[in-house]
Amino acid sequence: MAIMVSCEYRCDRDHISHTDMGFACTSPGVKKYGRPVSLDDKLEVGLVIVGSVAVNPQNGCRIGKGEDAFVN
Repeated sequence: MAIMVSCEYRCDRDHISHTDMGFACTSPGVKKYGRPVSLDDKLEVGLVIVGSVAVNPQNGCRIGKGEDAFVN
């Protein structure tokens, strides 16, 4: 059983159809197919993926792809 956890939601891929898997991996999809996770939940973690962002040191703007990114 594979589980995706996105900060506050957990999705079990055994309960998501193959055709919906791409959408389930997006933020709105995790909210639709996931269930809330609390700090008290016992999770077995096999892989952790941590996001990062580059910031322009001159103006503090985020650099790179993203909906809220600003490129100057």
